[in-house]
Amino acid sequence: MTSIFTETDYLTGLHSKAYQERFLDQLIKKSISNGRTFPLIMIDFDDFKMINDDYGHHFGDTVLKAVAEIIKICNRSIDCCARYGGDEFVIILPEANLEYATLVCQWLLKEVSSLKVKTKNDIVVPVSISAGIAQWENNMTAEQVVIRADKALYHSKRSGKNKAVVYSEELELQPEVLE
Repeated sequence: MTSIFTETDYLTGLHSKAYQERFLDQLIKKSISNGRTFPLIMIDFDDFKMINDDYGHHFGDTVLKAVAEIIKICNRSIDCCARYGGDEFVIILPEANLEYATLVCQWLLKEVSSLKVKTKNDIVVPVSISAGIAQWENNMTAEQVVIRADKALYHSKRSGKNKAVVYSEELELQPEVLE
């Protein structure tokens, strides 16, 4: 019997990374048999370290929870929305396509950037996220689709932040920039 504590992230109430990994493995097995593809979205906060450094980790946790609530709103009952780690989230969209994933990201970007999270001193702290979207295709492993989404996320951050980028082979040709 699986404990609820391994299913749910304690801070955000989203699924845990362990749950997300099991979900992804099961979805891949199902998708191999039915021949369907699906998108995976990787989300990361922009400049979250500055939020923690400037306002403290407790306030950073408040921001994480607020964004998790927005992510929950876009969650269909068949989706998996999980905290991947730190300030990263993953959304897996079974029975969806890249166009739907792009719409989800556009909505999330708009909602998160309009968030009004205030400190104890009534300072409104701007919040934004970046996203990378990858399509799982037959013969890909879970690790491969996550790596592709991560590359797209990295490109979105490198090209200005607060945007979503869909993975394409061209991203493989771009040099890695160390920051």
